[in-house]
Amino acid sequence: MIKFQNRIIELTSTDSTNSFAERLLKEKEVREGTIIWAHEQTAGKGQGENVWLSEPGRNLTVTMILYPRFLPVDRQFLLNKAISLGVIDFVHTLLPPESVKIKWPNDICHHYSKLGGILISNIITGNRFNTSVIGIGININQTRFEPTLPNPVSVKQVILQETDPVHALNVLIEMLDKRYDQLKNGGENFLDLEYKNNLLGVNEKRSFKRDKEIFTGIICDVDHYGRLIIETPAKEQIAFSHGEIEFLF
Repeated sequence: MIKFQNRIIELTSTDSTNSFAERLLKEKEVREGTIIWAHEQTAGKGQGENVWLSEPGRNLTVTMILYPRFLPVDRQFLLNKAISLGVIDFVHTLLPPESVKIKWPNDICHHYSKLGGILISNIITGNRFNTSVIGIGININQTRFEPTLPNPVSVKQVILQETDPVHALNVLIEMLDKRYDQLKNGGENFLDLEYKNNLLGVNEKRSFKRDKEIFTGIICDVDHYGRLIIETPAKEQIAFSHGEIEFLF
């Protein structure tokens, strides 16, 4: 086990922990498991062009650097599964497990409200997995959010009390450490099963939007490439990549 707790770089403020990690990697050798923890992000990154907005000192905004070179390139979504489950394990120490799910591919939701998100940037060299920069943002103590954000929620809004960020960070790191160790030691089948079991809407009829078309279907699973498998009313199973469809709640 790597013991990520011994590798924390604490920052008062930075533009983005992911950007800081990427700059660090260009400057020098960085030990695997290095954690960048910022109390404030001035330009936090979300999926695509989105910005992760977080009140200074109220939430967890961290980035972890890993070298998962043991993974085949075509199985890189297994890392996504391990990290998502590590975050879920952490949130389960604070909130009822049945209320928290992974919204494919890597949002963490309390019921239908967004509690956190994961942003993974992988560097592939040739046909080899090289480096992974993993950004994690979790709403802990924030209670006011920008009105433009889509249905956010924090741990404090659910349990009506503050959570110590330092303790929360240590628990999060412990859970991530265990899941990464599980991935390294041949736990792929178990990770596949647990990710599916923690997937929001799995085995349920749901509504989705593709381009301008709204359709219904049942989430069956996620394939090895990270695509969401949905069964249509005609019993046809279709694989969708990230960005091709939108959940409708």
